[in-house]
Amino acid sequence: MKGLVVRDISAGYDKKTVLENVSFSAEKGSVTAILGPNGSGKSTLLKVISKIITPYKGEIVLDGEDLFSLSRVENAKKVAYLPQSRNTSDIKVSSLVLHGRFPYTGYPRRYTKEDYKKVDEALEKMGLLDKKDTLVSSLSGGERQKVYIAMCLVQETDVILFDEPTTFLDISRQFKVLSEAKELAREGKCVIVVLHDIIQALETADKIVVMKDGRTVAEDTPDAVYSSGILDSVFDIKIRKYADHYHYLINQ
Repeated sequence: MKGLVVRDISAGYDKKTVLENVSFSAEKGSVTAILGPNGSGKSTLLKVISKIITPYKGEIVLDGEDLFSLSRVENAKKVAYLPQSRNTSDIKVSSLVLHGRFPYTGYPRRYTKEDYKKVDEALEKMGLLDKKDTLVSSLSGGERQKVYIAMCLVQETDVILFDEPTTFLDISRQFKVLSEAKELAREGKCVIVVLHDIIQALETADKIVVMKDGRTVAEDTPDAVYSSGILDSVFDIKIRKYADHYHYLINQ
């Protein structure tokens, strides 16, 4: 399989286990959405994959290569991570995006013409080339999100991790961000996204991974996960599908 394989990962903080024997796979060219109640370990899992947190046990393999055998710099050439919480920087858009080239610079960090070219290409792809000299703090929430996606793009990784990228965005911008995630997958990236909106996940992703209490409890196509009833059980809600669209049923 071309993509990422997570096997029996257990991890946590200060000796408190958050993830226990988590396993799933995510293919290149597809969007894998991770769903689960608050506290189920979704964000911790992304931090393990991006090597921010060292797990107690388990392995993560990308195209047959053990990611834990790599240094943090080498891992950063394989996996890009967009966290949920980010500072709104008072620096230029182009300067922030340039940070994504850190894994390719030596010491002291010196950027090349190629690095600046890749920044312009990423900003053009995100429709922000005309904002390259603008302060990030002056942009709208949707524009800022695109800047951070551009920073991931210039990292030139096979895997891109998004932790709730639609949070705090209005509905139109949420759909645009999810559309951009699908476009990255079409380009051959392995895109893994944590979402809090179940309907968006079902209608966007190629695969759904459901987590509860630090474990993976389901992994399959959106239709198969929906049909299993696991979402109703895990989230204590009712979801139904009508005319190829999913809906929440309230007080039923």
